[in-house]
Amino acid sequence: TENIRRYSHLAIESANTALKSVVPYKNTEFKGVWVRPVETNEEAIEKAVKRIKAAGIDNIFIETYFHGRTIFPSKTMANYGFVKQNEKFDGIDPLKLWVKYAHKNNIKVHVWFETFYVGIQRPETNPGNILAVKPHWANKTKKNYNINAPTPSISEHNGFFLDPANPEVQEFLQSLITEIIDNYKVDGINLDYIRYPQAVSFSDINAWGYTDYARNEFKAIYGKDPLDMLVSDPLWMKWCEFRREKVSNFVAKIGALGREKKVYVSAVIFPDRLAALNAKQQDWKTWSTRGYINGFTPLFLTCNAKTLNALITNVINAKSPETDLFAGLFVTFMGGSEEDLIREIHETRKMDVKGVILFDYAHLDNRYIQALATRVFSEKGTSVVKSVKQSQGNSVTLKRIEGSKSSSVKSSKKTPSEKKWFFSRKKKK
Repeated sequence: TENIRRYSHLAIESANTALKSVVPYKNTEFKGVWVRPVETNEEAIEKAVKRIKAAGIDNIFIETYFHGRTIFPSKTMANYGFVKQNEKFDGIDPLKLWVKYAHKNNIKVHVWFETFYVGIQRPETNPGNILAVKPHWANKTKKNYNINAPTPSISEHNGFFLDPANPEVQEFLQSLITEIIDNYKVDGINLDYIRYPQAVSFSDINAWGYTDYARNEFKAIYGKDPLDMLVSDPLWMKWCEFRREKVSNFVAKIGALGREKKVYVSAVIFPDRLAALNAKQQDWKTWSTRGYINGFTPLFLTCNAKTLNALITNVINAKSPETDLFAGLFVTFMGGSEEDLIREIHETRKMDVKGVILFDYAHLDNRYIQALATRVFSEKGTSVVKSVKQSQGNSVTLKRIEGSKSSSVKSSKKTPSEKKWFFSRKKKK
């Protein structure tokens, strides 16, 4: 019995080792990772970039604006009277250094941008907080519409959100993104929190968007204050469409900015389209059908490849074929195995997906990096050769050959994405 257990364990270990070697490298695949920067000096940033490169990753999504702060010293933030830069990075410009070392290592940089989310810090604790300076920018629920203090989103760690319906908010955010594009050689903008706060239920009392500006504009159009409406009201769907369109309009603006500046624009979306519509006022299908932006980077919260397939299929069925899709994999964040990660990467390759983005670098420990570098993300990784032993029927022998490129997926023909810019970015002078 002990021998059976031991041999079973060895068999599983061997199978897992083989899996890391048998899924081939694919040179046309987008390989990304979301990064919240913690490094506060140039040496640490260079080291982090080299570690990311060692994993075979070729696109970094660097969190640049989060919790209502920028990692770089921002003139836009200063002009509005906000905190000029995240205090943690005083005396250094992390964005400049991440771009410098990423491009030096042939890695593209996308700005991960928390659009309408401004963090969990209560405004009264810092006079430079966005909502301390501009309290009328805060989003509010119907329940708390008449309370002067900003309303925290209890379903999202009591974080605070800006009002997408307020044109001042949109103007500020667009100015901030423009500043980033104009002053840093970034390759893309990745819009996160591009939505309303999550409603804890589908009742009107817990719905978001009941700001003075939004209510007055809606009443001017439809003749009724949203405060006076229940979910059963004939105008309720108009109120939902009104809020969704505010988000969509901002997406359209940034998409147009990206086309003007030749910067790729993508957005983090929720795969469940109906939940995104009803709970977050995020109408990503419309963004796709209208061609507002280039791509979607949905997060798939699963370690199961079959579940991943079903979730991706839902997005593919709803989006336009012209909108690129990159699978945001949550395996590392959820503590899944290396084999789970490789199986999910393999699953995405069976589908109409341009590549994967891992969430996130903080959870990308050495076991995952070694697994990716073994072969699936490494052109010079380990190959596997199958041979059938005639004397033993259909048994299979796995042989590892270090440094072989023979099984790499290569093609001299450019894919549509390659032609656009993804895999052939010219060095900027």
